[in-house]
Amino acid sequence: MVGGLLNNASGEESTVGGGSFNTASGSRSTVGGGRSNRASGIDSTVTGGRNNEASGDYSFAGGRSAKALCNGCFVWADDNNFDFSSGTGLFAFDKRFLVRATGGVSFTTGIDGSGSSTAGVALIPGSGSLGSLSDRDAKEDFAPTDGRQVLERLVSIPISTWSYKAQQGKFRHIGPTAQDFSAAFEVGADDRHITTVDADGVALAAIQGLYQMLTDELADKQEQIRRLEERLAAVENRVE
Repeated sequence: MVGGLLNNASGEESTVGGGSFNTASGSRSTVGGGRSNRASGIDSTVTGGRNNEASGDYSFAGGRSAKALCNGCFVWADDNNFDFSSGTGLFAFDKRFLVRATGGVSFTTGIDGSGSSTAGVALIPGSGSLGSLSDRDAKEDFAPTDGRQVLERLVSIPISTWSYKAQQGKFRHIGPTAQDFSAAFEVGADDRHITTVDADGVALAAIQGLYQMLTDELADKQEQIRRLEERLAAVENRVE
């Protein structure tokens, strides 16, 4: 089926829904609309937008200048007029999920009665790390932690280097297992995952515990020095 202006659905069972200058040449490929989009992979899809390409089999492209060139790739690009590609040559990897969102990315996993976010993460524009929602008003059931106890538990946890089986030994990582972490601190949803908010919290509490230990030890040393100075002064007075 072809609609719109100067579109071409030449692939077997392919579809162009509308727009202009779009081509669906892959078997069962689809271009929903937009302008100058191409879906040449088998079962590939371009939702619309402009100048997008889905040439990989079972690939998906949308937005502006998104290039899903590998098999099983999902590529979404914002409105910047630059190609955003799943890769070619040595950088062509199948089964990739790529998003260009220079205005940032957020995931909301909880809302209140008014629809406001109560849980989630955000990747702000230009940032390279996710930030977990940590607003005091989004939390409840506060209880103090004993930094020294956290430090003692942390010291008892085995810390190893290891590889994920799914990565087939290509990369090394460092850290505890979720089972050991859960048993030591009893936090998190289960004993198979470690959330960054809990790992960060343990590290901060342990630092506070270490600081308190060092502060107490320093105070003890200063008290010992004070007593020695008093004894020395008393000896000097007797000598005089």
